[in-house]
Amino acid sequence: DCLPQVAVSDDAATKIRLGNPVIIRGRDAPVEAEEACATARGRLVAIGAIEQGMFKPKRVFAG
Repeated sequence: DCLPQVAVSDDAATKIRLGNPVIIRGRDAPVEAEEACATARGRLVAIGAIEQGMFKPKRVFAG
């Protein structure tokens, strides 16, 4: 629970689950993080990295 969390839309969650990177938007969105987790509707979608404002999944979880 120490990883930065990024809330994503359902559409972004689908892209992430397919292994695709997504752009992270919002004033509180981290620009860089070696490890972060993406959540949709409060559920874990993936663990990955944030590079140049994009979440890049490393391990995805079924929805």
